[in-house]
Amino acid sequence: MSSAYDARINAYLDSLVEAGRYPSREAARAEAYRLLIEREQDLDALRASIEQSLADVRAGRTCPIEEAFDRVRDGIRRKYGLDAA
Repeated sequence: MSSAYDARINAYLDSLVEAGRYPSREAARAEAYRLLIEREQDLDALRASIEQSLADVRAGRTCPIEEAFDRVRDGIRRKYGLDAA
């Protein structure tokens, strides 16, 4: 199974090289690894944010949902220079 999987991956990488997307199979593989690492780091940050949010809820650091929505709306308006229509 591993060799069939490896052959499929190598064929795909070769197609990227032939299409001019990457100069070599190794360059395409390096980009795949870079993207995998980036994704895992993003997921780690998301997990940490979720854990912090859950800790805030457990500690009672919450506000009513309408207040939270108002804060989000205000932040978007400030960020994009929108009036309070």
